[in-house]
Amino acid sequence: MSRRRRRQPHRTATRRARASGTRPRPEAGHMVATITTGLLSRLGACPHRLDAETEMASFLGILETCPSAGASDLQRAALVVAVMALVIHETSRRSGDSATGLLRMAAEIGPEAIRREAEELVARHPGPAPEWSRPATPKLLRAWRFGQRGTGGRTIGAVFSYGGHEHGLRGSIDDDLFAPQGFHELWCGSAAEADADRDRGRAWAADTQLRYYEDLDAAGILGDLRQALEARPAPHGEGVATHLHLVRLRARQLAGLLGHDDVELYADNLLSDFVRHPGPGRVFRVRVEVAGTDPVIWRRLELAGDVSLLELNRLLPAVFEWEEGLCGQFDQVGATGPAGVRPGRLAYTRLSSLIGEPGERLRWFHGVFREWEVLITLEAVHPPDPAVSYPRCTDGHRASPPEGLDGSDGLQHLLTALGDPDHPDHHGQLEQAAALGFTAPDRFLPDSIDRLLRQAPR
Repeated sequence: MSRRRRRQPHRTATRRARASGTRPRPEAGHMVATITTGLLSRLGACPHRLDAETEMASFLGILETCPSAGASDLQRAALVVAVMALVIHETSRRSGDSATGLLRMAAEIGPEAIRREAEELVARHPGPAPEWSRPATPKLLRAWRFGQRGTGGRTIGAVFSYGGHEHGLRGSIDDDLFAPQGFHELWCGSAAEADADRDRGRAWAADTQLRYYEDLDAAGILGDLRQALEARPAPHGEGVATHLHLVRLRARQLAGLLGHDDVELYADNLLSDFVRHPGPGRVFRVRVEVAGTDPVIWRRLELAGDVSLLELNRLLPAVFEWEEGLCGQFDQVGATGPAGVRPGRLAYTRLSSLIGEPGERLRWFHGVFREWEVLITLEAVHPPDPAVSYPRCTDGHRASPPEGLDGSDGLQHLLTALGDPDHPDHHGQLEQAAALGFTAPDRFLPDSIDRLLRQAPR
């Protein structure tokens, strides 16, 4: 009798798994079978879909904490995908409604790459599934937020009705105006415990005006969940690994009910950027220009292609001699789907994962009211010169616009008035230009910009 060849895990998940630095070994087959059997057994003991989701999220959390302490976030994310790819492959070889149930669960909760593959397997092998795998529709009963005003951090909470059962969740987040933070604490449990925590938060906030408490609607709690899930969670945060995927599932379900965009997860974004990112060792030559200016104010920069958007957000103010402020907004020009890069992704999204071909562009908005729009156009990609320190400014035109003006419209009004002695606002604009130090609009000083680039925080 000829031996039956084993199917290999789906290529997409295997490609992502390479980031872990290891490949599944044939002798690991028995271990995978044992893990799969154990997971099926635990899921089979669940009386309700909520219990099964909690079990599945806990299993994923265990996988995330398996790598050594020195493992990178990318390696941890890749390991979860690699193991789950093997588990669903093993599950697909088994018969019975429990196997179908596990595949259905994997299609909804867990890494994005695994969800897609599990969906394909479910579509190819439809069949009856156990009660614990049948999805329910969550209903948000109440949600809230309390914290310290300013940047003292906040706690968010919610209570859902789910398939006739109520449950609550709570998450704590450190607020940072310059780099949005992920959860440093997560908890899921009974509605009664969540309500008790809400009451304590309301009483705590009432003690002083420096604290606040507010009830949230569905869109409000979804916004907080989305931002925290997309940002990097605190390492070793209490309960984060255990409950993260369950909280993400509720956020995705809530977004679907509201008709909003899907909710992304830090680990998924890290892997997708790794797949798109061509790797280090390439220098991008970009043209950076202030939109709406005539004649155009522009700079030519050379910088590492793997610079993160958060680092770029700190470099760009230096290019125009502006103060670093709140996180700017990056938009992809000509992107399909949502063009904006959400703030939670700035710390790990690489420039080269968004633009890689000459002519591709990004927009960057600076200022509290997004009054300055800057276009970033990739001109060329080349190897680094060992004798050159990057980033650097190699060319440009005209002086940097004063940040205190009301964007390009304010700048154009200033220039028009300065250039026309008969303009009714000529003398007033002369005084403003002197106060702002804007006395030579045509002067471009590349050495000054290079010095600011070297001093910019990274």
